[in-house]
Amino acid sequence: MPKVDQNRSEVVDQKYRPLKKMLKKTVKNITDSVANKQLPPALLMDDFMAQVKVMVSYPSFGDEYYSTFMAACDALYKACRKKDLSLFVECFAVVVSLKKECHHRYR
Repeated sequence: MPKVDQNRSEVVDQKYRPLKKMLKKTVKNITDSVANKQLPPALLMDDFMAQVKVMVSYPSFGDEYYSTFMAACDALYKACRKKDLSLFVECFAVVVSLKKECHHRYR
């Protein structure tokens, strides 16, 4: 019988899963803004960055993607702050692609 890491299970149940649900809603709101050819509100992007920073603090959930993902999220955030919609759309596509790649590997 495989050994179950109790600490990891607790992190998943108590912290990681709820955070992923929040991030899913936040990303949907960003996606809606992009679909409407608008930049998301600054507060939404602040929430997104705060959520992402917490997410990448958990070990063993795709660690090898964390630095690349954070760099892509930082570029996205900067594009929003510059109010550059076309750059924002490009950066968002990269963030979504990295998210999908990581989820594909770790689900």
